[in-house]
Amino acid sequence: MQSLLKFYGISKAQDVVQEDGTVVHTITGVSTNEAEDGDHEKCLYLPSKPAYQKYAEQALRISTNAGMKPSLGGIRIMHSINLGIGGKISSMQFDDQNRQIEITVIPKDEEIWRQVLNGGFLGFSHAGGYAFRKCSVDHSDIQKAGNFCDRCQKNVVVEYAVDPLIEISLVDMPSNPDAIISSIKGLEAFPFYRSNGSVELRKYKTGSVSVAVPALPDLAKFSHGTVQIDIAPESVAGSTIKMLRDAVKYEHLAHEAGGREDSAHITVRYGIIPGSDTAAIQDFIAKQPPFEIELGPTDSFTPTANSDMSAPLYVSVISSDELNAINGGLKDAAPDSWKAADFDYHPHCTLAYVTSPDVANLYTKNAMASGLKYEVTEMSIRPNEGTPITVKLAGEKKQAAAKPPQEVKVEPKVKKAAKTKRKAGEDLTADAFLLVGDPQDPSTWSLPWKFSTEAKTKRHLANALARFNQVEGFSAEEKAKAWKKLLRLCKKYGIEVSDEKQPAKAATVIEGLVAKAMDNRKFPQEMRKGMFEVAWLARMIEDLGYLRQNARFEAEYEHDDSPLPAELQNNLEGLIDTFLSMATEETEELAAA
Repeated sequence: MQSLLKFYGISKAQDVVQEDGTVVHTITGVSTNEAEDGDHEKCLYLPSKPAYQKYAEQALRISTNAGMKPSLGGIRIMHSINLGIGGKISSMQFDDQNRQIEITVIPKDEEIWRQVLNGGFLGFSHAGGYAFRKCSVDHSDIQKAGNFCDRCQKNVVVEYAVDPLIEISLVDMPSNPDAIISSIKGLEAFPFYRSNGSVELRKYKTGSVSVAVPALPDLAKFSHGTVQIDIAPESVAGSTIKMLRDAVKYEHLAHEAGGREDSAHITVRYGIIPGSDTAAIQDFIAKQPPFEIELGPTDSFTPTANSDMSAPLYVSVISSDELNAINGGLKDAAPDSWKAADFDYHPHCTLAYVTSPDVANLYTKNAMASGLKYEVTEMSIRPNEGTPITVKLAGEKKQAAAKPPQEVKVEPKVKKAAKTKRKAGEDLTADAFLLVGDPQDPSTWSLPWKFSTEAKTKRHLANALARFNQVEGFSAEEKAKAWKKLLRLCKKYGIEVSDEKQPAKAATVIEGLVAKAMDNRKFPQEMRKGMFEVAWLARMIEDLGYLRQNARFEAEYEHDDSPLPAELQNNLEGLIDTFLSMATEETEELAAA
């Protein structure tokens, strides 16, 4: 499943008087609609609506059952776990007629509210997965990233649906053209609705967060042409570079130096003298064979006069023999067409120009693009005037020299250590689990039962009874076999099973008791306290579940085989075991009260 990250703008900021007379700030904007966005994609309203409803209903159920003020979900800041929560969703309106979803958010504090009024945050972004991606012309599936339709043989507008919806976040730059606040469209203001009913056309303040149109950079120092590698925006490398580029905050950009780069490219050589004949350069490029480059972490250059004393922020490129050879070969192929080099060649992909090295340090050492590889099959010649020329790399790849046969050594077989999975503080082998998908893959093991003490074994067998219906990823035959084994073990250890034909749904019973126990009118204070702690642990488990989902989303996007999702899954399962034990204990006390 491809990852999804979309941006939509804020439409209104408003002070609202609540029933108790207090005034709260609210931020309203479109979370999704069917307008074509900057990626030439349309989010279809009807098939995406269930994912939003599920997201809101789950948050509402958790918050109300726990005795909290109702919430339809938290709002993150720039999709970052480190920056914390920016507020909560208080309203989610489904507009079937206009096919859009509008959300209203209560910001967490005055600082978030100030940044919205000053233009620091311009919109919302939803993140999650694609339920499907289809061509808007013939409705065929588009499985690959990008907008190219194999049937139409051209780039098209892609229609998609969201599922799952993982999170919604405040962001500094939306991309949906219908949802951007009015100042971006030239009015330089947006409506601010006060609690007394008056409306002020709120202009953006000047200063570090100003959204005024920046002055164009001085192009005199860029008066020479280049040869460069244009990275396809629909590629994994291209989309990752775009995310890194868009993450640079507006107030950090050095606009006089150019601000953000418009496109992802790697300069192979700079300095084509204006008016030069590029035929020799084209011929040299055409003779080069295709090759592969590898991206590295973000870094920055020291400010110079060439960068208007701003700090260029870039994605590093692992230097290759091919890049260095082409850089030098271009000069040799057409010596009279190039100006003298001002600096040593250092292949990189510029993201943006920021105001200072200290600001650049906020964005360096980001490894999101590290290890991503890109196949170079063409280069472009971009004179300072005239039309760019794209040249295919048509040379033949050099065959690696054949290696002499090596003597095969037969190593004595060493018995591999048994695979284990850590549960409840113990490293368990596959035979300690009721359900095992692959004995060599602990992530497919579920429902642990065999522990070092009889007490832990019995407790986990009871937990297995309660959780049996929740386990997924196994066939009906596998679950039936595991159920029979569970019944035999329960009889062996003296655990009563109410219904041998169907797994007990203890979790559902517990959930109902938790909700009832939160009613202050029915149960004594000590009982409410015990069940509140159960609900507290449930919220912690829910938060850990969101964190695990975010880790899965990030690992899928970065393709880095991160161990974090599996580790979080193990921790989540361990906490669920603890939760069931606590809930059982507290509900037994409740029943006896």
